[in-house]
Amino acid sequence: MSKNHESFAAIVPRITGSISVVSSSLLIYLIYRSKPKLSTIYNRIMFCMSVADILASTAIALTTLPMPRDDDPYWEGVDLSIEDNSWSGQTKLGTRQTCAAQGFFYSSGIVIMFCYNGNLCIYYACAIAFRMKEAQIRKKIEPVIHGGPLFLGLYTAIPYFMGGIYNPSPQDSWCIPYPPYTTPEARVLIGRATFVNIGVLFLVILICFALIIWRVVQNGRQLAHADSRGDIQIDERFKAAHRNTRLIILQSLAYTGALFLTLIFLFARNMLTQTTSIGDFDPITIWISSLMSIFLPLQGFFNFTIFLWHKGKLLSHVSFIGNSHGCFINSRDFSQLRIIDLQTLLSVSFTSFAFYSRLLPKNRFCYQDCPC
Repeated sequence: MSKNHESFAAIVPRITGSISVVSSSLLIYLIYRSKPKLSTIYNRIMFCMSVADILASTAIALTTLPMPRDDDPYWEGVDLSIEDNSWSGQTKLGTRQTCAAQGFFYSSGIVIMFCYNGNLCIYYACAIAFRMKEAQIRKKIEPVIHGGPLFLGLYTAIPYFMGGIYNPSPQDSWCIPYPPYTTPEARVLIGRATFVNIGVLFLVILICFALIIWRVVQNGRQLAHADSRGDIQIDERFKAAHRNTRLIILQSLAYTGALFLTLIFLFARNMLTQTTSIGDFDPITIWISSLMSIFLPLQGFFNFTIFLWHKGKLLSHVSFIGNSHGCFINSRDFSQLRIIDLQTLLSVSFTSFAFYSRLLPKNRFCYQDCPC
């Protein structure tokens, strides 16, 4: 590994990780400022996902700082035959304990965060494809939505922590599950487990999308059939819910695209090193690792951006007519939408965050049974 790449791998995650921490913190703030706060399943999922992202992104942003110092006895037992295995050119201020803590929060936080991302798709599938009410999802599905990520995140993180598996590695500039004193087969096993877990996550998301799209197609056919018969008795609320469902699909695609962009380089690197003869320090592996160090910590930033985009899309569907007392919505959506204070709208000229943070407490632009 060249010194330039070593510096890149140590500095860039500090920037992207910090951006993700700030973004997730802002998302939590917006949820807190919203009128429903944590009373909706969607807000609870986003809150938990943001907390997990803060843990993982903070661990990544610290990069080499928690690693044992150069004079620590830890390095006496580590195989330094691999060039720059000790990240000797970077600042290291920690001990074996701080390195293990970094690895624990990184490993558990990132697993919990990505599991919640997958469970968000499961929530959409239950609400849209299976037409489950919020109360039904809360009673039957939500315990699994929250219990599953916590179990999977801690199931391996705690034994790894107790067994001293979290250590510095030559691939990543932060401590990861990397047993230094065992045979290479143990490291290969951990890499393959990561490879399989990412594949299962995307399979679950794919199944959920197939169910959601199937339901949307069915609803579209019902609407088309009703229009062809000139059925004027078709429920206007059903039409509005169908339009909003398509917006939810776009939101789900955006979250999945962000997940894909975050994990694809980790997935590609593990696939290359586990299934081919390409080594950890092959130029293509180093190039993929560089991209991974940019995008892996940015999940929180992507979540925050999509969260704002979704609410902005909902706002764009409303026709505003301002006056000195307030802002009215068009008559077609009057029964579903709430009146918004004009003073809130005037704050748009400052920043998008200031706009949304003031608008959110009074904004509930969704239909009663819509998962948004």
